[in-house]
Parts: sequence; C-alpha cells; structure tokens
Amino acid sequence: MDHHRHGYSGAHFVQLDSRVIRVGNEILRLSDQLTEEVLSSDLLVIASPMWNFGLPSSLKAWVDDIVRRGKTFH
Repeated sequence: MDHHRHGYSGAHFVQLDSRVIRVGNEILRLSDQLTEEVLSSDLLVIASPMWNFGLPSSLKAWVDDIVRRGKTFH
C-alpha cells in the first residue's frame, strides 16, 4: 500500500455531493475500492510483523485508507 498522496486527507472532508465533481474523486478511488472490499467481506484476518512494538507503516496506510467516516464508523 502506498502512503497517502498529496490532497488525500483534504479529499475526505469534501461534501459527498460535490466530491463527485471534483478531482478529489480521483484521489479517493482506491480508498473507495478498498473500503468496499472490507465491507463486503465476512471475515478479515490481518497477519503482520511487529517492529519495536509497532505495525509497519504500509499496514497503517492501508488502515487509513479504509477508515471512513459514515462508512466504517459513525
């Protein structure tokens, strides 16, 4: 999982109606796809090494991509 691109964080805060029109839609395309994959799954197993009691940054980036207000939490 790549780390976040420029504009990624700001794209989350655009209203859903106007997001379709804006370039933010392109930025969030991968995030939307990953979120739908997680929501449609019955079981999620995460196996990951721990380095110095922390998770790899690529796993953190993936979690950042799937954590979406209104979809994965309220």
